[in-house]
Amino acid sequence: MKGLPDFLFSEVSSSKRIAIVGVGNELCGDDAAGMYFADLLFKKASSAGISPERLLVLRGSTAPENQTGAIRKFAPELLFFVDAAFMETTPGSVALLPENMIDGLSFSTHMLPLTMTIDYLRLDLRCKIYVIGIQPASTEQGVPMSDAVKKSASLLADYFVDAIKK
Repeated sequence: MKGLPDFLFSEVSSSKRIAIVGVGNELCGDDAAGMYFADLLFKKASSAGISPERLLVLRGSTAPENQTGAIRKFAPELLFFVDAAFMETTPGSVALLPENMIDGLSFSTHMLPLTMTIDYLRLDLRCKIYVIGIQPASTEQGVPMSDAVKKSASLLADYFVDAIKK
């Protein structure tokens, strides 16, 4: 997560409306990283008193494109997708993924490629869109989520809450 907390602080703290979509399959181990993160972030943001007018947290599951209506209605200034991504790093590693790298990375199984959803939203919304990847250990069906991914998702949720509260 080197550099990510600073990036989040600079981008998130100055944004008035932030939408975050957790993506993944909850039946396939660490592929659920984005969903786990979204659940944690929602709880932590609620406990911290962050207004739902400032932060929208959505569970995109394996079809984040189904959340485009809610995202468009919210009209964020800043939109993040968080998903497990095979980046060939240590399990639990977290990285902000440059858009030109998204096509080349292997993500969890989605109904549509994440890039198509991003491109669609970009046509309608005039906001910054980012993808944060969490390196999975295993995405096998029936395997529990690894401690490394859980820890990273929790830390990432803390970073978001801290940046939003500033």
